[in-house]
Amino acid sequence: MVETIEETIIVYLLFSDKYFSKIIPFIQPQIFLNENLKEFVKVYIKYSNREKRLKLADVIEKIKNDISLNEAQKKRIKEALKIIKEKLKEVKELKELGQELSIDELVDETEKYFKTRLIENAILEAAQNLQEGKSINLKRIEEALGFAFNTDLGVVYSDIEKRLQYYSDDEKFYPTNIVNLDKLLGGGFVKKSLYVFTGKTNIGKSLLLCAIATLLLKQGFNVLYLSGELTEKMILERIDSNVCNISIRELRTKTKDELRKIFENSKVPGELIIKDFPTGSVSTAQIKSYINDLKLKLNFKPDFIIVDYITLFLSGRLPKSASRDMYNYYKSVAEEFRAIASELDSCVITATQLNREGAKLKKVTSLDTTFISESFGVAFTADFQAILFQNDALRRQGLILMKCVKTRFDSNVGEIYEFKIDYDKMRIEDPSDLSKEEQEEVTRARVMLESSIDEKPGLEVEFEDFEEV
Repeated sequence: MVETIEETIIVYLLFSDKYFSKIIPFIQPQIFLNENLKEFVKVYIKYSNREKRLKLADVIEKIKNDISLNEAQKKRIKEALKIIKEKLKEVKELKELGQELSIDELVDETEKYFKTRLIENAILEAAQNLQEGKSINLKRIEEALGFAFNTDLGVVYSDIEKRLQYYSDDEKFYPTNIVNLDKLLGGGFVKKSLYVFTGKTNIGKSLLLCAIATLLLKQGFNVLYLSGELTEKMILERIDSNVCNISIRELRTKTKDELRKIFENSKVPGELIIKDFPTGSVSTAQIKSYINDLKLKLNFKPDFIIVDYITLFLSGRLPKSASRDMYNYYKSVAEEFRAIASELDSCVITATQLNREGAKLKKVTSLDTTFISESFGVAFTADFQAILFQNDALRRQGLILMKCVKTRFDSNVGEIYEFKIDYDKMRIEDPSDLSKEEQEEVTRARVMLESSIDEKPGLEVEFEDFEEV
């Protein structure tokens, strides 16, 4: 089986321009187990300029004129050529019969094979180093685990078909099925993006993140919840309360058998993994390694990654000492999380706190992306940012407002949306069927948030008056 895939790789390297262009940047002799084929790959790489496919006749001609090859090398190459010629004949016959392999599928299989061999080589090297009392090259293992073909070279402007594809592929939104939340988001969440929700301490940021996780789980998505603050049990309780439609207080009073029955009757189609980390001790590089472990050990790939919250994690490319420059340091953290979202075709959803100036602001309408704890660099990097508001009256009514302050998905910057919060079951909901009293409080809060002190002097409000949840 191994020899078959290795033979196929070399034959299509000689046979197909499309396959050649996709794999030539990544091919390495040490990947091949067959010593004869390995020798052939060495000379092929040596002769190829990596820009134009060499045909078998061209390679044979160059081998004949290569005086640097010794007899042992020539013998191995000669054996490899026997195999390659026979395999090439088979491929041509299949093409004539219209049964040629799919190049895209072959590229995928080649990528898997290359990655497997690189991991095997890294493990064998590590075992040998241990035997000899040397240190293990962890970087080599990490590189092998993270190996992937990067065959997208961008848009070539003269390629009209590629340009047309961009216009036909509309950005896909993944709605939450909460009407106001989807309006706030501009239609739903978008993959390869970073979403940031900002608010005062204890206003309900973690509640919101847990509620979003539950909404996504109910739609069958895989969700990874990373916490630098709350414990795994605290997050689990909030999500169980929401999913099982039972308050946390009630959950804590149930016996194990009662809980088992509740859980069995409340299954969701998605999968959730919750992992807490000590505050400020884990970098984005470690998060990437952890996600690789999940893929290898549990076959789990997250569609959505929830980070609670982003400034409690470290940069993978800057030393911790660089955090004195908070703007650039946490901008780097945000960029790295956004890169993870892009690499995994996932979406990162996180939260931050308002900074001291934002929390004490006299004129709440002035709140924007600059009033973010630790670093404005997080907001600068985010694709979307909303700020959470709540005063004492809204809190009593179980209501909260969210203001869109940055988005690349819609034109609703400055728009404010209201939500109901079920604190017992840790849910956010659309504010349907509001009582007269609730509607009056929402209207009053909206007026305060949207008004200007200068324009409407009777309606000024201090942010200190907004009660923490």
